[in-house]
Amino acid sequence: MLESLHNDAGLEVRKRAADDLAHGGLLDQQQRMSAVPSLLQYSYDPTLDAPTRALVFQALREITSQSLPDDAS
Repeated sequence: MLESLHNDAGLEVRKRAADDLAHGGLLDQQQRMSAVPSLLQYSYDPTLDAPTRALVFQALREITSQSLPDDAS
């Protein structure tokens, strides 16, 4: 799912990957939390477009229950 979120060319695929990471039925909370370090790395990745970066931050908000902006600045 992380790879799809970061690398897939299709926005709908990236949206689904972010949704599955954040609260899909395939992962328990511990598994979701293990994705946080990668999501944090993605948040600083200059190659990500704005919609994908927003998906990264949405997933981080949902996994961590923290109030976060849509960018790393």
